[in-house]
Amino acid sequence: MEDSILNRARGYITKEQGELLSPCRCDGSVKCTHQPCLIKWISERGCWSCELCYYKYHVIAISTKNPLQWQAISLTVIEKVQIAAAILGSLFLIASISWLIWSTFSPSAKWQRQDLLFQICYGMYGFMDVVCIGKHLLEFG
Repeated sequence: MEDSILNRARGYITKEQGELLSPCRCDGSVKCTHQPCLIKWISERGCWSCELCYYKYHVIAISTKNPLQWQAISLTVIEKVQIAAAILGSLFLIASISWLIWSTFSPSAKWQRQDLLFQICYGMYGFMDVVCIGKHLLEFG
């Protein structure tokens, strides 16, 4: 009786969320998962191995849908703010580096290079740019 209830429950869940997979060497109640659940778990953890048995998941490349068939993803307010901050931060970094290069090599900026305030700002922007680039390299490299 218990097996039939379990099979019906699995059948219902399988229809809703896809086929059950056994992506690692775990056994028992944690052996099976749905593909969307596994993908969500991997993306949230940022790790391609099981946290219980340490088995590295085998990933097979699949083709993507036509961009016209893509579905919108829902983002929290915090995620939207993080994306906006990353975009704005990158734009400011590009602008700052461009200004540093221009002010170093441009003949029209020669008078600026002699100003004390310019020298302070130049050092400060240069330092901030190095810190930002280092942070990006640590996060994405």
